[in-house]
Amino acid sequence: MGLFFNNMCTIDYYPGGMLQPGRSLSSSEYEFGFNNVEKDDEVKGIGNSLSFRYRIYDPRLVRFLSVDPLSASYPWNSTYAFAENRPIDGIDLEGTEWLNSTSVYSEGMGIAAGLNIGFNVGLTYGTAWDMIGKTQYIAYNLIGPSNQQLEDNSSDPRMILGGEASLDVGLQFAYDNPTFSKAMKTFGLSMSSVSLKWGIGGSIQIGSNTFGLRAGVGIGGTFKTGNQSTILQSISITKKESEKIASGLDWSIGNIVQDKVNGKTVSYTGEVYADGQATGIIVSTGANEIQTKNNDGTSDTTYEPKGDWKSESYFNEEKKFE
Repeated sequence: MGLFFNNMCTIDYYPGGMLQPGRSLSSSEYEFGFNNVEKDDEVKGIGNSLSFRYRIYDPRLVRFLSVDPLSASYPWNSTYAFAENRPIDGIDLEGTEWLNSTSVYSEGMGIAAGLNIGFNVGLTYGTAWDMIGKTQYIAYNLIGPSNQQLEDNSSDPRMILGGEASLDVGLQFAYDNPTFSKAMKTFGLSMSSVSLKWGIGGSIQIGSNTFGLRAGVGIGGTFKTGNQSTILQSISITKKESEKIASGLDWSIGNIVQDKVNGKTVSYTGEVYADGQATGIIVSTGANEIQTKNNDGTSDTTYEPKGDWKSESYFNEEKKFE
């Protein structure tokens, strides 16, 4: 259900935009309806025909009346569907494509100081909800003069101005970023943050298609740019799989085995554990090859998990958003 009101109208909607009988009062002078789109009341009656930029929409059917002009790019969708048949957690952008987002809750601790060049050390635990399911992750900050990338034309300059020490929690949104991995790239490449704490305080984070708020306890204030965090481990599963696990439990990976091809480790498979209890959800990740040189000039090859663990169902759904 949706509610919209101003000095000219008060309107209650069903999820697809149909007016709720007896719960809508609108001035005849008010030209806009559901999604703030212009109405064509003379066609089918009040609020029953909406003129998006590219197509006409009937909120009673939750369908557009003509083929999606971008249908070739979305072969898995109905060519007439509104918001990919998901009017609860998505909106339709100008009648052509569904606009979606990923939300990320995190809590962590950190110390930072600098005057352009500086350092930032911290650890963050978080949970993300994207258009496929749920991800728990661990990230760390380890920024210093050697990896700040402040040279000219750098794509990720990590500037630090000021100083602070804090414990905080936050919520970030990445608009038009349907998956956890896409959202993390957006946060990393475009996020700037301003933080001010003296006892209890907070910060605002703003970037391209991103917005975040944090609150916590600490002392000091900073201005930071660029990707200040690196994902140490993430576990991504679909919404259906996550419903098997009670909320609030911490996830980990157990029963890890190497997947080999011709004697070479190509990936790892493990099982998701929630607070130490097996869930039966199987996830996998790629393998990093590490070369170690010995004193005698020879080298040894070892492997370790990349850390971006995903269930097969999540991985298959994620490919649709590439």
